[in-house]
Amino acid sequence: MDKGAVARHFSRAAASYDQVAELQRQVADALLAEYQQSTGTILDLGCGTGYLSGQLQAGFAVAGQQTSRVVALDLAPGMLAQARQQHPQPGIHWLQGDAEALPLAEGCCSAVLSSLAVQWCSDPQQLFRECWRVLKPGGQLLLSTLGPATLHELRQAWAESDNAAHVNRFWSLASWQRASGSGWQGQWLQRNWTLYYPRAWALMKELKLLGASHVEGERSVQGLGGRQRLQQVEQGYRQFVTEQGLPATYEVFLAVLRKPE
Repeated sequence: MDKGAVARHFSRAAASYDQVAELQRQVADALLAEYQQSTGTILDLGCGTGYLSGQLQAGFAVAGQQTSRVVALDLAPGMLAQARQQHPQPGIHWLQGDAEALPLAEGCCSAVLSSLAVQWCSDPQQLFRECWRVLKPGGQLLLSTLGPATLHELRQAWAESDNAAHVNRFWSLASWQRASGSGWQGQWLQRNWTLYYPRAWALMKELKLLGASHVEGERSVQGLGGRQRLQQVEQGYRQFVTEQGLPATYEVFLAVLRKPE
């Protein structure tokens, strides 16, 4: 995974991200539902525009935990700039950094949360090693990521047009479990979300606005031939149509883990 390209895509999408991030908010809420309130430093890993960080800090305020804080880390400087603007409240420390080389001290966090970010990591094993390192004994690790069935309808529609990679392929649950290692306590959950669109181009436009349209090895689709292929994609997607519109399925894995005491 080209991390520089990923960071640039998400930085460019920062201003438009929240307009189309309903799925991201729903998945973040599902992750928060598994979180057991804790004090100290909470790391929001891959914070994006700061929705999860804002929810965590609001929880601190309600609970009166004035000494607790959120460290909100993201690889994309554009996302951090947008997040700072949208969440100016005290108690959130914004930090640019790489999930696989966290600029944090050993054992400094009581919890690490990450929602729909770690699928962009190059080395998931190193990601889990870093999370283990910065967590205190007994600390929580809660993360969500995408599975291989994500956007399978769009992938199949593109396959009827050409053989290029237009949709990212994500790791299986078994692969994530192997990468996490054997030391954690807890479980992995699998859930599906389905969104509906009037046309395939509306889904593809949304992915671009989210910054999630970066695909490793993707070839540009431009000019007359590109328009013809996009029309083929629209036609190929019609096989999935329902009364609600064209479905876009997201397979989501939730890790609810804890570092042993």
